[in-house]
Amino acid sequence: MKWFMLFFIISLSIKAALPPRFQEAREIRRILTSKSVQKKLGEAPLKALRDHTMKGRIYQVHSLNCRGHVKIIYNGKGCKKRARGWVGPACFNLEVLPIVACSAKPLCHDVAKKEGICK
Repeated sequence: MKWFMLFFIISLSIKAALPPRFQEAREIRRILTSKSVQKKLGEAPLKALRDHTMKGRIYQVHSLNCRGHVKIIYNGKGCKKRARGWVGPACFNLEVLPIVACSAKPLCHDVAKKEGICK
């Protein structure tokens, strides 16, 4: 019984220790698969990078021809109230900010080059 309790306590503490970039990876995945981001850019997003120069949790999003920003809003609409002491991924929503730039010629960044879209 002692071993079971010890194993139980250790497994709870391991769950509490999420990898450092776990939440950021979830946010990037959600941005890249978001229909609202795709609609605003006019095409599928290829890359999302955290923009540390802006206040708040904002990502710079790149598609083949456009670039814009997406803001992360924690505990917004549709998020259930978490119990006190909740450990795990945070609930969040996306707010697509106005498009920064679009060009007729593809913006050739590393993802587009890798896909063979441009040189």
